[in-house]
Amino acid sequence: MNDVRPLPVNSIVMQLSLSGIEIMSKEEIAFVGDYWQLEQYHKAGNSHVAWALSDELLAASRLLKNHRYQFDFESLHVGDNVPDEGKILSSELMLRGFAIECLLKALWVNRGEAICATENTSV
Repeated sequence: MNDVRPLPVNSIVMQLSLSGIEIMSKEEIAFVGDYWQLEQYHKAGNSHVAWALSDELLAASRLLKNHRYQFDFESLHVGDNVPDEGKILSSELMLRGFAIECLLKALWVNRGEAICATENTSV
């Protein structure tokens, strides 16, 4: 994968403008910048490496689970305020679900399928 990033369009235009060469209007610069950003979005979204976050997400989920297990729910009485340790189950489960989603997307794009479609591809 080519990790070489082009110079920002604004930087190139500024250099050429200082040289007395006008190549694009500000509207054209904005369009090229948006197009480059969109292309990078499609490249990242269709790379299995970008979706290989499952291990980190599961590690974060395990940390929350271990923290939650240290809290004694039976020590609470009716009307007591629930501390933060008692409110993290949904976040823990969300991280696990996101890990599964990322794993499935990584497998999908690794098979050659697309998640992010450009004008030339379809999902």
